Amino acid sequence: SLSQLQANKQSPPIAARSRFWMGLSAWQQGQKDRARAIWQNQLRQYPYGYYAWRASVRLAEKPPLPAQSGPGPLPAPLAKLRGLGLHTEAWEHWRTWRLGRAAVTPTNLWQEGQLRLAVGDRWLGLAQLDSAALEGAAGSKAQQALLEQQRHPLTYGQELGTAARRAGLDPLLLQGVARQESRLNTTVRSPAGAVGLLQLMPATAAELAGEPLTTAALEEANLNARLGGSYLKQMLREFGGNIFLAVASYNAGPGAVKSWPNNNLQDLPELWVEQIPYPETRIYVKSVLGNYFSYQQLSRQRI
Repeated sequence: SLSQLQANKQSPPIAARSRFWMGLSAWQQGQKDRARAIWQNQLRQYPYGYYAWRASVRLAEKPPLPAQSGPGPLPAPLAKLRGLGLHTEAWEHWRTWRLGRAAVTPTNLWQEGQLRLAVGDRWLGLAQLDSAALEGAAGSKAQQALLEQQRHPLTYGQELGTAARRAGLDPLLLQGVARQESRLNTTVRSPAGAVGLLQLMPATAAELAGEPLTTAALEEANLNARLGGSYLKQMLREFGGNIFLAVASYNAGPGAVKSWPNNNLQDLPELWVEQIPYPETRIYVKSVLGNYFSYQQLSRQRI
C-alpha cells in the first residue's frame, strides 16, 4: 500500500510508529491477519522502543532477538583510541578535527554522541544519540543494535537496581525513568526545581524521607534512587498497578491524571496516551515505556 511504501522511506524508529498505527487500524477494521503481518514486519525492522512494545503486546509474543552489535561509525584512528581506553584523547582529536563545527548529519551526531558519553557528558551525548537514531544513522540491524546499546547505558545501575528491588519494582523500569528524567545525571535540576537522577521535587522528597533534605543530599545517587523508587511504587499502588497511569502521574502528578478520561485505557491504551492533554506528559509516557522495553530487549541480547 501507499502507507507501507511511505513507512519504508522513513528511519526505523519513525517507520515503527507508522507501521504500528497501520496495524492497529487494520485490527480495528477486523483485518486481524493483516494487522499481525504488519506488526511482525514492524518488529523485524526495529525491535526497540514504545511502538515495538505495543506491537509485541498486541501480538502476544516477544519480538525477534536483537542482532549482535556491529561496527560503529567512528573513523579508525578514533576507534583505536577508544579501544585503548583513551577516551579524552579521542574526544580532543575529534574536537580538533571538527574545528568547532556542530554535528549535524546523522553519522556525525552518532560519532560525537558516543565520544561525549565516553568522557562522561551524558546530557548532550545521549541527546545526540537520540537524534542520530531518529534520523536513521544506523545502516544495518547490527549497527542498530550498537546504537541502541549506546543510547541505553546502565549508568547508576547498581543504585537504581537496589532501590527498585527495595520498592518491589523491575530495576529496568526505574532505569528507564531515570534515562528520561535526567539522562542519568545526578546534578540536573529542572526549571521547576526538581533535583537529581529521578528529578524529585524537594517537597515530595522530604515527604518520602520524613525529613527536609538539602539539594546536595538529593544529588546523591543512592538516596535519590531510593526515594524515586518509593514514589513510583506509590503511583503504581495509587492506580492499581496500571503502568500507563503510574508513569503519567510521575510526570504530571496523580491529581492531574485522575482528572483525565480513561475510557480507552482498557482496550486502546495507545489512544489514551495520545489523548493526554499535556504534550510533555504524552511524550514522557512514550519515552519512559519505550526506554523500559528497549532495556528489556537489550538484556535479552546480553544473556
